[in-house]
Amino acid sequence: RAPLLLSIDDAHWADPSSLRFLGYLSRRLEGLAVLLVAAGRPSDPEGTGLWRELATDPAAKVLRPHPLTRAGAAIVVRGGLGDDADDAFCRACHRATGGNPLFLRELVAALDEAGVAPTSAGLGTVSEVGAPAVARFVLRRLERLGSSATSLARAVAVLGGEADIGLAARVAEIDASEARTVADLLVQAGILGHDQLLGFVHPIVQAAVYEDLL
Repeated sequence: RAPLLLSIDDAHWADPSSLRFLGYLSRRLEGLAVLLVAAGRPSDPEGTGLWRELATDPAAKVLRPHPLTRAGAAIVVRGGLGDDADDAFCRACHRATGGNPLFLRELVAALDEAGVAPTSAGLGTVSEVGAPAVARFVLRRLERLGSSATSLARAVAVLGGEADIGLAARVAEIDASEARTVADLLVQAGILGHDQLLGFVHPIVQAAVYEDLL
């Protein structure tokens, strides 16, 4: 009777029956005023093969949003902390979160709650205040990946956020082969970066993992 929008978030966590239905439906929308929008992490190791199949279907139009730019992050920071937020402070928030919108919003909310003034004098508190704010997201994801993933992430945090995989494996007390497998999972989960040395994708993620050790 009217155009219809079907919107599904976190599709990588959907149950197999729901994903099979979405796949069935997506192949039968031609000629109908129906838009199916599904958001999720295609490479997430927690996801199912069905979600990856849906996300890579030739009929699907895939959008891969980039991290926020410095200017975009500054808009978010000033929207939460006031238009007079210092440029250096906004840059520090962007650097700490890597432009991840979720982490940036959590950081800004935590800074606001803590009463941190968005000036150059508050630069040192950005990661300190923000780490607990994003910890629940990071630690929950680590827990789902298993004890070896948690041990390796903690080892990388202790080693300063940039470590050879062999050394990190010894600190984590897991063998090198398992460490390589686990490191791939941590990269896919958006916790470690794709660099040659093991390092966290955002400084605030490293701080969250390290603070959990204390």
